[in-house]
Amino acid sequence: MTIRRLNRIFASDGRTVIIALDHGLIDGPCEGFKDVGATIAAVVAGGADAILTSFGIAEKFATELSRVGLIVRSDGAETNLGTASGGSLGQFFGPADAVRLGADALVVTALPGSDKEAATLENLAHTTAEAHRLGLPVLGEMVPGGFNGGPELRGTHAVALAA
Repeated sequence: MTIRRLNRIFASDGRTVIIALDHGLIDGPCEGFKDVGATIAAVVAGGADAILTSFGIAEKFATELSRVGLIVRSDGAETNLGTASGGSLGQFFGPADAVRLGADALVVTALPGSDKEAATLENLAHTTAEAHRLGLPVLGEMVPGGFNGGPELRGTHAVALAA
């Protein structure tokens, strides 16, 4: 099952173009993404191999997403409506939910170098173990230093260590 899912994400040459359409989770609807169906159609027509998105979009636009690999986000940070903590993540959905949606992979965020490092890496490990039992690939999205990390945490050394 894992190979079939990966083959929906990667083209026959082993390469992939994945477009993230999960921007509204923190900031709400953003410019150019107010007509979600039209945006998805344009991304698919443009040749994307897969789309990374939220569970809500995956549920509501299942037909539009059926021609590309589907990667769903399992977690998210607080919105920008209040004072951001710079690294508070909530686990909203699990691997079984992703399989129910027909997802080809799940993405989980971890914050190495932040005060949430241990908790987020533990969540990534547990979620990955559960997903792999279901034959579901996982993308670990590493954000060195958390969402408010300084420029020293965006350099090649920090990124290589986080990877």
